[in-house]
Amino acid sequence: GSGKKYKRCCLGKKAASAAPVVPGVTHEAVLAQPNDLLWHRLHRFNRAMTTQLLEFSVEVFGKAALAEAWAEFAAAEDSPFDPGSLHMQVFMPWFYFNWTADDTDTQVKKSAPRDETVAGAYLRLKGRHLDPVERRYLQACIETPFSFHEVVRCEPGTGFRLRDLFTGEEREVSERSGSKYAKPGDLVLGKVVPIEHLALLEGCSGVAFPPQRKA
Repeated sequence: GSGKKYKRCCLGKKAASAAPVVPGVTHEAVLAQPNDLLWHRLHRFNRAMTTQLLEFSVEVFGKAALAEAWAEFAAAEDSPFDPGSLHMQVFMPWFYFNWTADDTDTQVKKSAPRDETVAGAYLRLKGRHLDPVERRYLQACIETPFSFHEVVRCEPGTGFRLRDLFTGEEREVSERSGSKYAKPGDLVLGKVVPIEHLALLEGCSGVAFPPQRKA
């Protein structure tokens, strides 16, 4: 009655209930296996796509695009682009998924789109080479806004429950590295990207605001 295909709804439950009991392996761990496989798949895809999107941005928008995006991103600091900056964890996803070239005041290629992000142009021109899940994930990254999220609950090395401070929406987020250092009450900046039965944290800032700085 869920409207989902059987394999998306009941197959995993059937497999888990029929699975043999293995010492040290919990029932929850068996149920989490499909999620874990998807996480690893998207994690590998993210690592490869980071390089591909950077090369694509130079090919389609030109070398000036990165410098122009940085000048817009770090306008208050008026600092030159620094690949070693702590802001890179936020800037690069913002550059790929949010930045668009100015209509007139720009040095990007004349043939480059002015109303389309780097990832959007990539999907339009090369998306046919991706499988459906990868295409949906890139599209979700484009559509999901950056926001501030409060850590409601944390399972170090696995993930955490985050509440969007602007919408109040809460999601269980799969995040291996960031969850190792987060604590309930911390505020983090990033995109909580929903894909299939997961939510991933994209473009997460390397700095968390502790509860006493929340105001």
